[in-house]
Amino acid sequence: IFKALDKENSFDLDELAGREAGLRDWARNLKENGLKYAASFPLSAERAGVLAWSGREMSPAVNKQLQALKPHVVRLVDNAESYQRMEEMSYTDNLTSLANQRYLSKRLDEEISRAKRYNRKLALIFFDLDDLKTVNDKYGHLAGDAVLRQVGQILRKNVRTIDIVARYGGDEFCIIMPEANATTCVKFMDRLKAEVSNWEFAIEGLANRISCTISQGGAVFPEHADNPKQLFHAADTALMKAKESGRNTSLLYHSGN
Repeated sequence: IFKALDKENSFDLDELAGREAGLRDWARNLKENGLKYAASFPLSAERAGVLAWSGREMSPAVNKQLQALKPHVVRLVDNAESYQRMEEMSYTDNLTSLANQRYLSKRLDEEISRAKRYNRKLALIFFDLDDLKTVNDKYGHLAGDAVLRQVGQILRKNVRTIDIVARYGGDEFCIIMPEANATTCVKFMDRLKAEVSNWEFAIEGLANRISCTISQGGAVFPEHADNPKQLFHAADTALMKAKESGRNTSLLYHSGN
């Protein structure tokens, strides 16, 4: 399409439909939406777009204005894409490629606001690795980093598409589960616990694979808390109780915690 559009500055859709057989349906769709003219428009060094408009005529003045606008559009799009890349980097954990604590906080606020608005439940799970210090002490911190990266892989394999997964810091991770009740939360924690404990963690330079376990705490909005700070505290409290109970343990928060 864009090769045909680049042949001239701008064109009449009627003329294009009659001249370019491969573009007839495309031009017809634009016309059906009330558009009459179109021009190719560069969006960046790698991408092109189409600007379409309606009007009584296509004058040389319009072509002149379009040509003057094109370099400005490229700069604007490049700046917008650069900003988006920087924003994505600021929300991403470099080691695991999961979301980071900053993004987690932002999304937890948003998801609880949405749950309140639509009268829905939401689960928050907070967990950490039981034996990462042992791995670091025995095999070195690069081995510990490898374990953390693979935990990220396990999480991506097991969460739902609507879940938000983040590395909170160190060996701590969080999962926001929109529209999940207590039963869903407990079932997920049990499944994740089994997935991690059964995983054989590969460490570069180490012939044998190693095993790790996690401890988890879960809490549900609105039954355990009615705002993000309280929900996080409830999940964190449940995690601490789980760790006190022993390794490879999951607990759901309750008021007696």
